[in-house]
Amino acid sequence: MSQGLRLAYLVHDLHDPAVARRLDMLRPHLTDAVVIGFHRSGEPPVSISGWPVVALGRTADARFARRVVALLRARLSLAALKPHIAGRDVVLSRQLETLVLGRAARDGFAPGAVLVQECLDVHRLLVGQGLAARLLRWLEHRLLAACDLVITSSPGFERAYLYGGVHYVWAIDFFEAGANSAWLLPNRLYEGTLYGAVPIAQADVETGRWLALHRAGLLLEGDEDRLLLERLAAHFEGLTAHGFADAAAAVAAIPRSALVDDGSDGQRLATAFRGILGAR
Repeated sequence: MSQGLRLAYLVHDLHDPAVARRLDMLRPHLTDAVVIGFHRSGEPPVSISGWPVVALGRTADARFARRVVALLRARLSLAALKPHIAGRDVVLSRQLETLVLGRAARDGFAPGAVLVQECLDVHRLLVGQGLAARLLRWLEHRLLAACDLVITSSPGFERAYLYGGVHYVWAIDFFEAGANSAWLLPNRLYEGTLYGAVPIAQADVETGRWLALHRAGLLLEGDEDRLLLERLAAHFEGLTAHGFADAAAAVAAIPRSALVDDGSDGQRLATAFRGILGAR
């Protein structure tokens, strides 16, 4: 029997019935769990689905400023969460506001834990064009970049809110040319391709070889900036709607299993985690 996981679950509302449903779903795989979060009404529960609760304070629906203040207060008191986070295998966050705490707590008290974010809706403040929306998206991008896994409740969020409006994704890395940049497969390769964007890559580095294997992407020959830009400009000058449609079709033909975990990768990773934990 697989070794159970120790979970810290950070939630935005302890009274949300979906919190209990998530815990019940994970129960067969857990040996221990703690629920840490805010509450929106009444008194916080002592436990949820049999697991103990650590209450962070009361917030309110549609009171964004009040939620920010409560979040800042909890962030300043982060050290109080150490006994509840240390030793956990998984830190699971529900909604963006608790990911602020989840990332900091994981990094500070359980650096070996897997950090997971549940994206269950996209708040209206995240989709505007004002300064507040841009700042929130910048914060969200930085926080999600630290996550090992993101769970969405609808594929519509993936299509319309990450890369849905992008035609091409830049997958060339110059930071350590001839070394790390030549060997890596950047996250944006998987993310952009998953949502239908055509990757732009150098042909003679690992990213280009991966795309060539899948017969997709815009591959540029050469390693000099000037030549790459000239070839890129030439491509777009001659680009037609039919040509782009062919490129997009090639991207769409890449198996989804080459881009995202279908469950088997997660199972293998969990098995590896358990193996390491068992050897310690």
